Amino acid sequence: MKGTMNRSKPLTVAVTGNAGSGKTRVCRRFKELGASVIDLDILARESVAPQSPVYQEVLKHFGDRIVDSSGNLDRGLLRSRAIRDKTARKQLESIIHPEITRRMIAEIEKASRSEIDMVIVEVPLLFEVGMERTFDLVILVMSIPETEIDRIVKRDRITEEDARLLLEAQMPDDVKKDRSDFIITNTGSDQELMQRVDQIYKKLQNYLKNR
Repeated sequence: MKGTMNRSKPLTVAVTGNAGSGKTRVCRRFKELGASVIDLDILARESVAPQSPVYQEVLKHFGDRIVDSSGNLDRGLLRSRAIRDKTARKQLESIIHPEITRRMIAEIEKASRSEIDMVIVEVPLLFEVGMERTFDLVILVMSIPETEIDRIVKRDRITEEDARLLLEAQMPDDVKKDRSDFIITNTGSDQELMQRVDQIYKKLQNYLKNR
């Protein structure tokens, strides 16, 4: 266990892994099984809503050219800048992540007030931004790099080069493995992936019973 459990709060579990590893599919299954699920990508979008303080701060540092025709931040352009420029990436993270963390904590507290006993949070950059000790347990989803690249290209409609750069900017799985409580290797069928999630869900329920 990477954090310290508290009986008065829900069990908090981070699901992390490289882009394209299958985190979202895993979280969707947890939701089907009855867990409350928080997606930090959704919170990130909310954090940079047009005219919000974070939105204004991003414009201040990156200029109005990163705004699209609808007035929203051009996430594709920002991502491209971030994966090619480490300084830009760190600056963007320093602006956005505090607000994402604030919103995440608020969502967990809301779940606690609703007597929800388990909260699963999809956290793409859990280890990269040092958030692992925020959670009771950590689940790492792993896949084959080439498979991840293919998924990223199709999902984000970016080039293979950009997909590779995105993965290279993230912490290697070998480092993450030693800091995780559960490992899900997503290299087989969807059915096999769901069976593994179901197994872990049962173990999480046992944690709830015994803590």
